[in-house]
Amino acid sequence: MKRGILFVTFVAATGLVRSADAEQLIVNSYGGPYEDIIRDRIIEPFEKEFGVKVIYDAVGSASQD
Repeated sequence: MKRGILFVTFVAATGLVRSADAEQLIVNSYGGPYEDIIRDRIIEPFEKEFGVKVIYDAVGSASQD
């Protein structure tokens, strides 16, 4: 379920980036190990494919909530 939500979020963000011709995208989510996974598996490939700089704004780790 989490993976599906994350996928939908990035697909929607892709549409926004294309329509706005933005050069950067700000993503807000958890930090810690969760952030590492998102950066390695989603953000880096996204940046390479679409030529957009993603700024990751971490709000803490999931264990802090």
